[in-house]
Amino acid sequence: MKLSVLNQVRLSPGSTAARALRDAIELACLADALGYERYWIAEHHGSDGLACPCPEVLLAAIGAATSRIRIGAGGILLPHYSAYKVAECFRALDHLYPGRIDLGIGRSAGAGPIETAALRRRPSPEPFGEDFSDQLAELRHFLNGTFPDDHAYRSIRVSPDGARPVPVWLLGSSQGSAEMAAAAGLPYAFAQFINPLQLEASCRAYLGRPHDGRGGRERRLIVALSAMCLDTDADVQRLAAEARRDRPPAPAGAPASAGRTGTHPVRQGREWEKSRFIGTPERVRRDLLAAAAAAGVDELMVLAPMGDAATVRHSYRLLAEAFDLAPAAAGHRHEERSCVT
Repeated sequence: MKLSVLNQVRLSPGSTAARALRDAIELACLADALGYERYWIAEHHGSDGLACPCPEVLLAAIGAATSRIRIGAGGILLPHYSAYKVAECFRALDHLYPGRIDLGIGRSAGAGPIETAALRRRPSPEPFGEDFSDQLAELRHFLNGTFPDDHAYRSIRVSPDGARPVPVWLLGSSQGSAEMAAAAGLPYAFAQFINPLQLEASCRAYLGRPHDGRGGRERRLIVALSAMCLDTDADVQRLAAEARRDRPPAPAGAPASAGRTGTHPVRQGREWEKSRFIGTPERVRRDLLAAAAAAGVDELMVLAPMGDAATVRHSYRLLAEAFDLAPAAAGHRHEERSCVT
């Protein structure tokens, strides 16, 4: 079983955005040393509790501090941006850290309506994300140099030059996004922590549907979920009590109002409770393996949904031990000191 890390760059109570960003780099160093497969950064806008609106900037710093682990966006919210600009950003990252970059693409707003309008700058008569399929196809053409000869963008040079395509993953939390990824022949990452009730149906839709063969022929599926490992049952109960007092920010894709009023709708709150795996290492390992078996995957991406930075790092250490991950080679091993200057 491969394990990866998803980081929303949460602000712990009493912390600062600068500290949260440094903690994200520190966690990446640890994940690199412990043997995690990937480390992805999420994108959010206008949130009081989340500190990273621009994953591509943080990824540049993370790449410099790590040596082995794949790093990427989980994900870039494409409807806000020009596909051309996204292609150039990730082509540059791939030149800095060859063979280590993943480009996860999402179609949610990750913001409230005012922030969404500001990001788009000009009003659009189309509903948000209405042309997402066209944008996604355009992005892939830019990255792969595959525009048809008669296309208006055929002559555009994506700089810096590079023959190696950056892997594009489609992110989603519904059966519809799973079917889109399958039809396009793209790798797919399903956000179980957003929509746990759609896990099995969406994974079946992705794995069982034929695609049209337009590149990306390898069928790859990751399930992203919330999990925390703690040493004892008493620690589990303490952290659960803290979580009930201080509910974390609404995840990307949740209604914008949920993140602003401090309360979820009842149904959403219950689903969020079901989506978390919290316990001692052996219990979490058992539950995660069961979830992976139900989804038919061999890679899970873990989001630590609560606790301060030290608690989060300890949780990932315990999880790595529980799954017997292979640590990095001695020359690349993360020492118990800050990798952030």
